Amino acid sequence: MNIKNILIAGGGMMGKNIAFVFTANPDYQISVYDLYPTDVPGGIRKNCAQLIEKGVLTAEELEQRLQRIDFTTDIDSELIKKADLVIEAVFEDMQIKRETFAKLEARCRPDTIFCTNTSVMSPSEISRELKYRSRFVGTHFWNPGHLIPLVEVVKSDATSDETAETVMDVLTRAGKKPVLCKKDVPGFIANRMQHALWREAISIVENG
Repeated sequence: MNIKNILIAGGGMMGKNIAFVFTANPDYQISVYDLYPTDVPGGIRKNCAQLIEKGVLTAEELEQRLQRIDFTTDIDSELIKKADLVIEAVFEDMQIKRETFAKLEARCRPDTIFCTNTSVMSPSEISRELKYRSRFVGTHFWNPGHLIPLVEVVKSDATSDETAETVMDVLTRAGKKPVLCKKDVPGFIANRMQHALWREAISIVENG
């Protein structure tokens, strides 16, 4: 599937950062949807201030990339209806995520791919009530999402291989370093490794 139109559902800090990530590839057109008006360009400018100060990004480049981001508070907007890929970035609350996806699935095309940005919640459970579960996958962007290359792509118990491969490709083309978690397990990959290291560090300290 050729992915061009990417919708970020949720205009908070993480949603803004994720939107900016995809502006790295000029082939993508990005939209942000939120229930309430929010200054997406202003938030991204603030988050990218240090990148400009350190010469990683110029102010001109930033403004050019911001021009490819649209914003809407209208759930029935054409920006939502034409989305090829949707990344949800709302609160880590099961009910809110499920309600968000139910509204989006009812308005998007039948072939739209849906991603949930979560660090701890099960993609299988979030997507349990959706109609097209094979097109749903977890995407864990590490905070700050516009700086850390790692993104965990987590298959649910119904995610198709094609969906996972497409999302991996989209992320790679945006400059990310995605890793595939083939099974929906608590903690996914990186958090499980991180906690194992913490346990070992605590053990070393306790044992002198």
